[in-house]
Amino acid sequence: MKRAVLISGLVLMTSLLFHACSGPSKEKVAVVSTDTLQAEEEVISEEELKIKETELREFLISTEGTYGWETKTDKISLDFFEDGRLHIQGPDGEATMWEGSWKLKGDRLSMVRPDLKSTETESVSRDGDKLMIGAVEYTRYKAE
Repeated sequence: MKRAVLISGLVLMTSLLFHACSGPSKEKVAVVSTDTLQAEEEVISEEELKIKETELREFLISTEGTYGWETKTDKISLDFFEDGRLHIQGPDGEATMWEGSWKLKGDRLSMVRPDLKSTETESVSRDGDKLMIGAVEYTRYKAE
């Protein structure tokens, strides 16, 4: 009886030592690696987000010879200024004009729209020379 208890104790201790010395399981290693990669991606994403925000901010503001953005879906044009003002021109030209404001955080554009009596927040992106605000495509307005 003593011998059986001694042998089973040795087998148990050997298996525990073998398991302890073999290191962490592959699943744990994969989780650690994934967590490390995610942390690095978040840092890169923040840097890229700041660069993208700066580029979008510069792109929103009118360049020489242009007067804001227009779209084919409605006759309202939007003109973004560096100081946060937003000129909104109505369908009948300068006869109807409102002044709102805008802010950009990352790729989210918030516009105070007095013409709509609301504040809109949409995703914004650049597609070549076109501006996408939500699903609406805008092109630069150039006087002819």
